[in-house]
Amino acid sequence: MPRARAFADTHLAEWRMAGDTSEATRLAVSELVTNSVRHSGSVDVTLRLIRYESQVHVEVIDRGVWREPELPDTDDDITEGGRGLALVSALAHRFGVHRTPFGTYAWALLR
Repeated sequence: MPRARAFADTHLAEWRMAGDTSEATRLAVSELVTNSVRHSGSVDVTLRLIRYESQVHVEVIDRGVWREPELPDTDDDITEGGRGLALVSALAHRFGVHRTPFGTYAWALLR
Protein backbone atom coordinates (compact mmCIF):
# COMPACT_ATOMS: atom_id res chain seq x y z
CA MET A 1 0.00 0.00 0.00
CA PRO A 2 2.96 2.39 0.03
CA ARG A 3 2.29 3.36 -3.60
CA ALA A 4 -1.35 4.15 -2.82
CA ARG A 5 -0.38 6.30 0.17
CA ALA A 6 2.29 8.10 -1.88
CA PHE A 7 -0.29 8.74 -4.62
CA ALA A 8 -2.66 10.22 -2.03
CA ASP A 9 0.12 12.29 -0.44
CA THR A 10 1.07 13.78 -3.81
CA HIS A 11 -2.50 14.84 -4.60
CA LEU A 12 -3.24 16.13 -1.12
CA ALA A 13 -0.06 18.24 -1.20
CA GLU A 14 -0.93 19.62 -4.66
CA TRP A 15 -4.39 20.52 -3.37
CA ARG A 16 -2.86 22.03 -0.20
CA MET A 17 -5.09 19.87 1.95
CA ALA A 18 -3.78 19.24 5.42
CA GLY A 19 -4.98 18.38 8.88
CA ASP A 20 -7.87 16.05 9.59
CA THR A 21 -9.09 15.75 6.00
CA SER A 22 -5.62 14.80 4.79
CA GLU A 23 -5.08 12.20 7.52
CA ALA A 24 -8.57 10.74 7.08
CA THR A 25 -8.04 10.52 3.31
CA ARG A 26 -4.70 8.75 3.68
CA LEU A 27 -6.22 6.24 6.09
CA ALA A 28 -9.30 5.63 3.92
CA VAL A 29 -7.08 5.10 0.85
CA SER A 30 -4.94 2.62 2.75
CA GLU A 31 -7.91 0.65 4.09
CA LEU A 32 -9.90 0.56 0.84
CA VAL A 33 -6.91 -0.44 -1.29
CA THR A 34 -5.89 -3.09 1.27
CA ASN A 35 -9.41 -4.56 1.23
CA SER A 36 -9.42 -4.58 -2.54
CA VAL A 37 -6.11 -6.40 -2.81
CA ARG A 38 -6.89 -8.88 0.00
CA HIS A 39 -10.46 -9.77 -0.86
CA SER A 40 -10.93 -9.36 -4.59
CA GLY A 41 -8.40 -11.85 -5.91
CA SER A 42 -7.30 -9.15 -8.37
CA VAL A 43 -4.03 -7.31 -8.69
CA ASP A 44 -5.61 -4.87 -11.16
CA VAL A 45 -6.64 -2.03 -8.80
CA THR A 46 -7.37 1.57 -9.79
CA LEU A 47 -7.25 4.40 -7.25
CA ARG A 48 -8.78 7.81 -7.96
CA LEU A 49 -8.99 10.90 -5.80
CA ILE A 50 -11.37 13.70 -6.73
CA ARG A 51 -11.45 17.02 -4.92
CA TYR A 52 -14.70 18.91 -4.36
CA GLU A 53 -13.81 22.16 -2.56
CA SER A 54 -12.99 20.96 0.97
CA GLN A 55 -14.02 17.34 0.35
CA VAL A 56 -12.16 14.41 -1.16
CA HIS A 57 -13.87 11.54 -2.95
CA VAL A 58 -11.79 8.34 -2.87
CA GLU A 59 -12.53 5.61 -5.42
CA VAL A 60 -10.98 2.14 -5.51
CA ILE A 61 -11.93 -0.09 -8.42
CA ASP A 62 -10.77 -3.65 -8.99
CA ARG A 63 -11.51 -6.45 -11.43
CA GLY A 64 -12.19 -9.05 -8.77
CA VAL A 65 -15.35 -9.98 -6.94
CA TRP A 66 -15.64 -9.74 -3.19
CA ARG A 67 -18.83 -9.98 -1.23
CA GLU A 68 -20.28 -6.79 0.15
CA PRO A 69 -18.71 -6.52 3.58
CA GLU A 70 -20.65 -6.25 6.81
CA LEU A 71 -19.61 -3.84 9.51
CA PRO A 72 -19.04 -5.56 12.85
CA ASP A 73 -21.65 -4.81 15.53
CA THR A 74 -19.20 -4.83 18.43
CA ASP A 75 -15.48 -5.09 19.10
CA ASP A 76 -16.12 -8.76 19.94
CA ASP A 77 -17.13 -9.34 16.30
CA ILE A 78 -13.84 -7.97 14.97
CA THR A 79 -11.22 -10.48 13.92
CA GLU A 80 -7.65 -9.73 12.94
CA GLY A 81 -7.68 -7.27 10.07
CA GLY A 82 -11.44 -6.71 10.45
CA ARG A 83 -11.48 -3.06 11.43
CA GLY A 84 -10.83 -1.47 8.03
CA LEU A 85 -14.37 -0.70 6.90
CA ALA A 86 -15.48 0.24 10.41
CA LEU A 87 -12.63 2.74 10.41
CA VAL A 88 -13.58 4.09 6.98
CA SER A 89 -17.20 4.36 8.16
CA ALA A 90 -16.11 6.41 11.17
CA LEU A 91 -13.87 8.71 9.10
CA ALA A 92 -16.05 9.27 6.05
CA HIS A 93 -19.12 11.41 5.63
CA ARG A 94 -20.43 8.57 3.41
CA PHE A 95 -18.94 5.41 1.91
CA GLY A 96 -19.97 2.31 0.07
CA VAL A 97 -18.90 -0.87 -1.68
CA HIS A 98 -20.70 -2.08 -4.79
CA ARG A 99 -20.33 -4.91 -7.24
CA THR A 100 -20.23 -3.96 -10.89
CA PRO A 101 -20.30 -6.17 -13.99
CA PHE A 102 -16.52 -5.67 -14.13
CA GLY A 103 -15.46 -6.02 -10.50
CA THR A 104 -15.87 -4.08 -7.27
CA TYR A 105 -16.18 -0.34 -6.66
CA ALA A 106 -15.46 1.04 -3.19
CA TRP A 107 -15.68 4.72 -2.36
CA ALA A 108 -15.57 7.20 0.50
CA LEU A 109 -16.42 10.89 0.74
CA LEU A 110 -14.31 12.72 3.31
CA ARG A 111 -14.88 16.28 4.52
